[in-house]
Amino acid sequence: MEFLSNIWENNFYISYMFQIIGWIFFIKGLIYVFKQLYDKYLRKGHNLAKRYGKGSYVLISEVGDEIGFQLISQLVKEGFNAVLISRNQQKLDKAEEMLLEINKTADIICLQTDFFESHKKRTFQEIEKELKILDISVLINNVTMVDYELFLDQPKDLIYDLAKVNQYAPLMLTQIVARKMVQRQSRSGIIYITSQAAQNNYPQAYASACQSFVVSFCRNISQELGGKIDFICCPNQLDSMSLDPKMNKIQSFDSKNNKSLKLYKLIANAKEFSQKILKDIGHKTVTYGTKRHYKIQIIMEMLNILNLRDKTLSGINLKMLSYIRHQRQHQKQSKTLNIQQLNSVNSDDNNTKINNNLAEQNNQEEDFALIQSEFVPFPEDDFEDIKEELKKELMKEPKKKKVTIQEEPQKKQNQGLIKDMKKGFLNKVD
Repeated sequence: MEFLSNIWENNFYISYMFQIIGWIFFIKGLIYVFKQLYDKYLRKGHNLAKRYGKGSYVLISEVGDEIGFQLISQLVKEGFNAVLISRNQQKLDKAEEMLLEINKTADIICLQTDFFESHKKRTFQEIEKELKILDISVLINNVTMVDYELFLDQPKDLIYDLAKVNQYAPLMLTQIVARKMVQRQSRSGIIYITSQAAQNNYPQAYASACQSFVVSFCRNISQELGGKIDFICCPNQLDSMSLDPKMNKIQSFDSKNNKSLKLYKLIANAKEFSQKILKDIGHKTVTYGTKRHYKIQIIMEMLNILNLRDKTLSGINLKMLSYIRHQRQHQKQSKTLNIQQLNSVNSDDNNTKINNNLAEQNNQEEDFALIQSEFVPFPEDDFEDIKEELKKELMKEPKKKKVTIQEEPQKKQNQGLIKDMKKGFLNKVD
């Protein structure tokens, strides 16, 4: 130690070099802190109507969830027109009605498209045809599919669906729209909404990799087209299941100890979330949303330093997987019970029985409906699909209507009338 101290005291250049390095790190730290403070409290967002062109069109792929609707509604409020894409016509009609209440002069175009058919050429050919004469200035890639099953437990069809919805759909939409955007005189913007799985290591390997793919694609495409188009990706820290104001607490089922788990809402509402995205577009390539998102990200980084982040997130996701599996099993049992009950009733009462059973099942799972639509790879109108399957099941084994005791006298009376009519007809002929 004395030898090193003598070198330090006698060699002026070494001590001076370490002082310079220390000052460099100190200045970089100050710059980082200043940027963070400026970004959160001082910087204002761009005037998007002026930057992208008031009266141009915003294209959003899936307007059904709360984040997507808040994004499009704020842009429509600023004077943009909208092109809405969803596979559920009822959601399109409802969104159109609500957007016209915000801006009565806005032009709202609805396109019913199923992104589970993204592998078919005609899917995007039809979209490209509809967009041919429209001035698209903003694209919101909001369609996503998240599954909590482990990789080896995922069926092949599910893996294909994850690839079609999470990878192929945003790629093709970006290429179709970006070719039009680079020809515009003003700038344009493309927004990607992904899951928190894009930034953290989860046990759901492929589902998480799909989200990471979108973030990586956004960063790289901004290097190609950043001169004409503003790209921004938002790997939100908690998925949109927690953005429903009614779901401050979600009662879930623990299959191991049969106790109730409480999941608390950790982030802000969708309106605040979407406002931060629109504030950051044109300034950043990746944004984490609101201040609460940043706090969660800091916690994740601290856990990562302690090598606890992956274990913590894996534990949470495995709990959620157990919850999802329980809900799926509950759905299957309810469906089987409905079929058994419907097979025992008369054909005239089938539709009424179907509606009653499905309504009861829907009420029992009301608190879980939003989680289903986000995390379970079932169609959005899954109850309608179940209804159709039940009808097909009934058609396979048609049952003859049994004549009850009360109907027997009426049947004999009808037969007597027919005989009298025949006798009268024969008398007239004679």
